[in-house]
Amino acid sequence: MSYSGGMITVNHGGSLTINGEGTVGGYAPDLMAPLQLTNKNYADDTMPANLTINGGNYIGNNYCICGNGNPGRGNTHVVINSGTFNVIKHTGAVIYNPQENSSIVINGGKLIGASTGVEMRSGNLTVNGGYIEALNTPASVAPNGSGTTASGSAIAICQHTTKNPINLEINGGVMRGYHALYQANPQNNEEEAVALVQMTVINGSFVAMNSTMPVYSENKTGFIYGGSFSHPVDAAYEA
Repeated sequence: MSYSGGMITVNHGGSLTINGEGTVGGYAPDLMAPLQLTNKNYADDTMPANLTINGGNYIGNNYCICGNGNPGRGNTHVVINSGTFNVIKHTGAVIYNPQENSSIVINGGKLIGASTGVEMRSGNLTVNGGYIEALNTPASVAPNGSGTTASGSAIAICQHTTKNPINLEINGGVMRGYHALYQANPQNNEEEAVALVQMTVINGSFVAMNSTMPVYSENKTGFIYGGSFSHPVDAAYEA
């Protein structure tokens, strides 16, 4: 299967499982992402939108998988078991997740982004395996009320203006970037909102490229319980 003319959208109430080994996406100027979760014209977050990926090759201009942070666009759930995902021609995140009541589980696969591997602005991210890399250096972050904020990090945790909870759990996998794991508060949300951001690192490999900081967090401490790190991490991050 080869698809490059636009988006495949998983609407609320729908479930899509991809098992093939073909290519989805490309670098067409009007192709923001090959896979999109929900459509504004059919949004009904009383029902879930489910996406499971068991293989394939995904190429995006801005993203490979994206959601939407507007009200009513949440209740989305993604499981990645295998596949390759690339956003390397232009800046952007392989996965951009701003929607509330959402979850992403990465069990395998290879995700490479020019700017970011996965940027979570809301929702739950669990990494059990796979390979996630960001190519850009050095790392940077800038406020954005409608889009990505971070560059240079394999996993970026950056709470949106919506101030929804974010929960991160890393149990395995390999993460590489200027920062392998990065957390910041680009919108200058108040302390009560940032308290809704929780991170737990149990295992995994964290590799800093062109830096000595595999992990950086602006606001969080005591969240690392295990894992391997290319360089020593700040003692404040250790549980």
